[in-house]
Amino acid sequence: MGMLNKRLCFTINQHRTLDEIRSYRSLLTSGLYQGIEIFYPYDTDTLHQDDYRKGIFELCEEHPEVVLHLPFGKDNDLCCLESANITQKRLIDAINYGKQFHVKKYTLHLGYTREQDRGMLYNHLLPLIRQLCDATKAFIMIENMPKETEMGVSPEEIKAFIDQSERSNLSFIFDTGHANLSGYTIRDYMKFLYPYLMHMHLSDNRGEKDEHKPIGTGTVDFKTLIDETRHYSHLYCLEIIYQTNEDLQDYARAFHRLLDETTFSFIV
Repeated sequence: MGMLNKRLCFTINQHRTLDEIRSYRSLLTSGLYQGIEIFYPYDTDTLHQDDYRKGIFELCEEHPEVVLHLPFGKDNDLCCLESANITQKRLIDAINYGKQFHVKKYTLHLGYTREQDRGMLYNHLLPLIRQLCDATKAFIMIENMPKETEMGVSPEEIKAFIDQSERSNLSFIFDTGHANLSGYTIRDYMKFLYPYLMHMHLSDNRGEKDEHKPIGTGTVDFKTLIDETRHYSHLYCLEIIYQTNEDLQDYARAFHRLLDETTFSFIV
């Protein structure tokens, strides 16, 4: 796939209204975007859940690739031993929710370390990850995290989970904003995990917190990212804060300008 034919995706969180979701359809019909990343709306009321589902089904008429971000955060912490079983059930419910949209890839956060030993948590998480993989034929993708207080920060740790899971449908999603806060470089992640890379979250920050800023407004080295992933053929998901359809158009154009500039630098 050529450098100028990269495929773009945008996120649609579970709190977006039906009218907002419908407004995104032109982004798909125009060919500006080729994928969407959705969420499991378990934490909204029944009426909103129905509207969200209806809106996503309408977008699916344009045949985008659909990725689903599994529930995450303090209320969905697989590392919390007291509630891990509840979280695991919710994650499997989310996987089953995604099947109606023919989701082939699920984004997974591993959870928070708090005071527990990383080795103990590693052994705790490994069978849970295997169960998630066994619940679907789709890919479960471990996302790199920004801080040592979370599991899945170092590329070596993520690779160990993938290798030792003994599951062919466990893979990797790379988040640029998280990487910029982690102490590891883009090349560090790609050295260990490029063969497993199935999806990307693109956003910028200034190296202080996960700001989800537009490309080029922080310190993320996107040119190195494009260079390191020049043969990558999966979606680049713009995980940037937006309000309107027009914002998403602007972000897509900025990404394509980056591709143009990076391609030109390769040539010269």
